[in-house]
Amino acid sequence: MTRELTAPAGAARLADRRPRWVELSTRSWRGVPIRVWLLVALVTAPLVFFTARFLLDGWLPQGDEAIMAVRARDVWSSHPPLSGMRSTSGLSAPGVAAHHPGPMQFYVLAPLFALTGWWLGSLLVTSLLVTAGFAATAIVAAHRAAGWGAAVVAATVVLAMERLFGEHIVLPWNVWQPTVGLLAVLFLAWRLVLGQLTAMVPYVVCASYVAQGHILFLPVVGLVTASLTVIGLVRWRRKREAYWPIPGYRPSTRQAAWRRRGWITCAVVVLCWLPVLIETMVITPNNVHELLALGTSDEGKPKVGLELGLGFVLSCFVPLADNPVTNVYTHASALQLSLSVLVVVLAVLTLVLPRAYVRRCRLAPVRPGVALGLLSSLPVIWMASSVREELQIAYSVFAIAAALLVTGLVAWWLYRVGVRYVTASVRGVPVAPAAAGVGIALVLMLVSPSFLSGAAMGNYDGDVDRAARVTTAVRSRIASEGLQGRAVAVEVPGRLAWFSLGSAVTAGLTVDGHQVYFDVLWGGLPQDDDHRRLRNAPTDAVKVIIRDRVRGEAWNRHPVPPHPTAVLPFTFVIGPQTVDVEVLIQR
Repeated sequence: MTRELTAPAGAARLADRRPRWVELSTRSWRGVPIRVWLLVALVTAPLVFFTARFLLDGWLPQGDEAIMAVRARDVWSSHPPLSGMRSTSGLSAPGVAAHHPGPMQFYVLAPLFALTGWWLGSLLVTSLLVTAGFAATAIVAAHRAAGWGAAVVAATVVLAMERLFGEHIVLPWNVWQPTVGLLAVLFLAWRLVLGQLTAMVPYVVCASYVAQGHILFLPVVGLVTASLTVIGLVRWRRKREAYWPIPGYRPSTRQAAWRRRGWITCAVVVLCWLPVLIETMVITPNNVHELLALGTSDEGKPKVGLELGLGFVLSCFVPLADNPVTNVYTHASALQLSLSVLVVVLAVLTLVLPRAYVRRCRLAPVRPGVALGLLSSLPVIWMASSVREELQIAYSVFAIAAALLVTGLVAWWLYRVGVRYVTASVRGVPVAPAAAGVGIALVLMLVSPSFLSGAAMGNYDGDVDRAARVTTAVRSRIASEGLQGRAVAVEVPGRLAWFSLGSAVTAGLTVDGHQVYFDVLWGGLPQDDDHRRLRNAPTDAVKVIIRDRVRGEAWNRHPVPPHPTAVLPFTFVIGPQTVDVEVLIQR
């Protein structure tokens, strides 16, 4: 005879009185608890706010962002991009003219750009979607790798980066999206280390996007990917007693080759890197050659050295008042470096502790993430030590996700050791949610905004305003002169014209349907956008010359037409200087 077990009489009433946060922890959407999606909403809200602010203020791409708009437009032309944005490699290696590794970002920007009728604001919207997608991927992957605590760490790191870089993190500059994307790459890699193979395809997509965006991320992603490849091959060998792709042991039910996860992943890799493969075959010297030359060149000024590079990267682990970027000029304080060294020592300690202690302190979920964060920091230290201009060290801060991940996981470990229970309550206050809230609040209070969101980019709004005024006037005047559809050659013999106004005008005329030709500062080597060089402009192209001078100085000696069709004058006050700008239009 069996005895039926029944719940106590008051259990149902007790369940009805459960706190709301407990109900949220039990509900899920797409296999992920609602509270994790609330973390995603929390980190996405500032990104949406930043984007809305830019759009409402009349944002217009200028500088590198405008060139990216032109390249995104070229995706739909007979000259699609085959390489990324041009880098500043010539500063580190004279004679080297390397592009950033790949053009994947242009292809991602292109669909919405075309669907909206070449609305330039769509670039900002797409950038928001990609950045928010990376943040969501990181948080969800963290939860699937190690649970709620890891998801809180991921959300806190994203919030810290939003605090560090401010509203500029949503701009479609080629470095911003990979900055957040690196965090998604690391958490997806964490899942793969744990054997969660459903993360393979998302990993290669995110890793390809991040690696192609900027040279800084290529060795970081490359080292992580190489490590995962070795782990995967070893596991394949142990399980099947064969080397991949030889199947070895064959189960009774086999999928068709085209449905297997490994082959699907390989196909996605080829698709993501197809333009780079084509560029390698059709352009000489190709970008792969130039990137290798950049990594091996010993010419030019002496390198800044390991001491400065290591100190800079160490400061990224604890980005307090002496923020990482300003350390290029002021160096980190003793307190900041001491805290950073302590974090690194504790991180290494988590990897070497005995297995029995790891089980007792519930440290096992933390270790793969710590290892990946430390591993990813090694190429950053190498690159920061190898540059020849101190200002170039500042680029290393864009890989700060690896350092912040290590710091967050060390803090999580200390929390687990100190509290010992995550879901317990003290006087009715849930410990885990309270600790998460306190941790996020501390990050927002202690992390100091970097100079990238302050002095160095404080004039960004002014740059956009000036570019919008000039671009609008030029587009209107060309239309009123009946020059729609004509090819346009843009010449920029001026510093302000070169860095901002010329590219903004080029992007504006491109979306108006003009074939625009312009020159670049670097030259001599073949490039995938050579069809846009001034030497290839037709003889009947409309000529637009943008020149500028500080008031009181002479104009640049660049030749100008004696009787231009139109002259558009502008005056801008930039800091203590008054700058005169003239746009000359010649039929």
